[in-house]
Amino acid sequence: MSTEWRQYQHDAAALFRKMGFDATVEETLVGARASHDVDVVVRLTIAGVSVLWIVECKLWKSSVRKEQVMTLVQIAQDVGADRAILLSESGFQAGALMAVRSTNVTLTNLEELAEVAADDICRHVFNQTLVEKDRLERQIRGHLYDDSGDPPNVMAADIDDVATLLGACLEMGLAISHALIDSYPIRLSGLLHDRDELFIRPRDLAMALQRDAAEIRDRAERLDALAKVRRTELLEQADQLTGEIDTLVSLGGDAFAVSDDDPRREPRLVRCVESMRRIGALTESLRPYLRGRLFARVRDLRERLIDGAYLALATPQTDLAIWRTHAETARQSAQDLREALAAERDVTHRD
Repeated sequence: MSTEWRQYQHDAAALFRKMGFDATVEETLVGARASHDVDVVVRLTIAGVSVLWIVECKLWKSSVRKEQVMTLVQIAQDVGADRAILLSESGFQAGALMAVRSTNVTLTNLEELAEVAADDICRHVFNQTLVEKDRLERQIRGHLYDDSGDPPNVMAADIDDVATLLGACLEMGLAISHALIDSYPIRLSGLLHDRDELFIRPRDLAMALQRDAAEIRDRAERLDALAKVRRTELLEQADQLTGEIDTLVSLGGDAFAVSDDDPRREPRLVRCVESMRRIGALTESLRPYLRGRLFARVRDLRERLIDGAYLALATPQTDLAIWRTHAETARQSAQDLREALAAERDVTHRD
């Protein structure tokens, strides 16, 4: 084995390491059908996805023939390499150049390798970042609607944050689509960073997109965590609402248990009014965040209270039988809300 050829291998590996890859010389890879001794094995993790390249070094005096290229194509397929590179300082025969069309094999020399590899790296980054963007977009959109297109019953996330992150995902997708067809310059408007950026080189854009994907991922995770806490708080407030309705029914029963001219009647009615205020405050704080069946339950409950229990309390000489009818309606509305809350908690536990 010539010293020059071995140095050629190490020069290739060093170039990949300089670009941020892990590169090993003369590694044996086990494929689906056989084991293969590879001159240089190159690995990189992009957006959480492992990338494998294999490099064959031909330090020959003559140009590389088609047969050597086809052998490398087969090895790449067998070991599942994302890309194979054949290095030659003496060029390639016409048949070899034809053979790599529509394959993942690149024919080049050491001098051109940095530029060729950089372009491939950027393309990998763009494609993997696009996959990550789609995943993040689905995660963030989950705060707005489920897989069936229905909104959640508790809208716990900050809508401004959701809109910002979805806007950043949209901008990222548009930037990648332009980058994949080499349509530069490409602008990022700064939804995440409050600064406008213009890119004319793929490498700079790739780094910026990885940075933005990481920030969107972090912010989406924080959004999920805060929404979970907020959801729990809202369900607890809804629990307080049903408990306060029970309190109002009890206080109303005390008020109607005595006659209109009994001195105990007025302070008991005052306590009813205080309970009504607490119910009003709770319903007002909940309504902006509730959707679907929970919103319908709270709306119906409020309407029944206003048309029933509240009206009865405000009407002089309402007898106990009428109050009991309205009290039972209020209790039933509270029970309906409790059942809806129980179903919502089941969803939370499954999540």
